[in-house]
Amino acid sequence: MKSNPLRPVRDPQRQQRNKINRERGMIYTIVNILTKEEFIDSTTLPMGIRFKQHRRRPAKRESRLVHDMKYFGHNCFYIEHIATALHIEYLAELKEMIIAQNKPAYNYTG
Repeated sequence: MKSNPLRPVRDPQRQQRNKINRERGMIYTIVNILTKEEFIDSTTLPMGIRFKQHRRRPAKRESRLVHDMKYFGHNCFYIEHIATALHIEYLAELKEMIIAQNKPAYNYTG
């Protein structure tokens, strides 16, 4: 049976990390490549799905991040895993600690 070059190779270690991230929750950042501004948040969803959700937020709740995604184009942004919580109960505390440490521009509205 021939392998399909367009189909991603299943990596057991990656699948295990994804399972842990969904169970415990993870902190991620979305970075604007052009301005280097960041947004930090937490999720139990896969990062790709969460990134798409940011792009599809309703207009009445449009954040500065969503505005810039529309203005610059979503290709000027990338999402990256920062940390995984030790337990889901610590996820919110971990998020606040990382936001306080990094002071990401998109998390603060002026």
